[in-house]
Amino acid sequence: MMQRLLIAMLANLVLVGGAAAARDRLQIVSSVAMFPYAATVSERFARTTHYPAPRVLMTGTGAGLRMFCAGLGPDYPDIVGANRPMSDQEFERCRERGIRSITEFKIGHNGVVLAKAEGTKSLNLTKPILFAAIAKYVVVDGRVVENPHRTWKDVDPSLPNQRIEVVGPPPGSPLRDSFLGLIMADGCHAYPKINALPKARQDEVCTLIRTDGRYVQAPENSVEVVQRLSKRRHAVGIVDCVTFELFEDLLTASPLDGVVPDFETISDGGYGASFALYMYVKNQHYSDVPGMLAFVNEYTSERAFGPDGYLTDDGLIPLNPADRLAARATAIGLNPMFR
Repeated sequence: MMQRLLIAMLANLVLVGGAAAARDRLQIVSSVAMFPYAATVSERFARTTHYPAPRVLMTGTGAGLRMFCAGLGPDYPDIVGANRPMSDQEFERCRERGIRSITEFKIGHNGVVLAKAEGTKSLNLTKPILFAAIAKYVVVDGRVVENPHRTWKDVDPSLPNQRIEVVGPPPGSPLRDSFLGLIMADGCHAYPKINALPKARQDEVCTLIRTDGRYVQAPENSVEVVQRLSKRRHAVGIVDCVTFELFEDLLTASPLDGVVPDFETISDGGYGASFALYMYVKNQHYSDVPGMLAFVNEYTSERAFGPDGYLTDDGLIPLNPADRLAARATAIGLNPMFR
């Protein structure tokens, strides 16, 4: 799979660099997590139809949505893949630029995985334990204080007497946002003393991560995170499911709240740090760009995003049957989203 992803990324660079002014094909912008899926569907689409392969640009979620909402016409993307729902502010920006009809649908799930180097012992982590390990402020003896914990055993006596070291994404990255929202926020609110604080102070305590070296920021670059974990074998890395799938021979996943992240637990919602992946389609481009409906049809077909579909080879965790039917009906029906 890694070789296919690298080939797709190289193809992406060539296509972007040589983009012509005329629009004879789809233009897609994508988050990092969604890029492998868009690239694979584009390749299959070009092989099985008379349409040219769409141009797929890996931009990240925020940048992709800004490009998507910048305007109508051949200079602007037709489709964006995102790691999160479009915000109200982004939706309003689209409307201000004349984009009045957007179809939103889910294509699958991803998740935040707590990984260690293969061959090391995984940690039995919970959301409150992770919060107490790497938050800037924690509860000690009934008081909210700057984090004094140095080892995992300081946080929970059942854990080993090893230095706390977590390698994770920098501020502003989608993965960091997912980690804060899905793990840190829940862990934070498990402490009644924090819940009793004024709302503004709660928000600060629940989102600030310590800066004393126990949390190591790494670029949102899966290769670098894996390299760091291989050298610092006691460290825990924060990656997503796609990265874990790519490097599964080099990593082992730690359970979260007793649940190991895998195909089943993420698909059925049993794993508490999973999130949905979204696509947004600019319906006003359908009449001007060849192949848009055919591409969406391929993307939401069972052979692509179903449980035995070819996107599972790229690490996609499928939606459950009812959600897949709803997503396909929305996508093919060009049902516009409303806010």
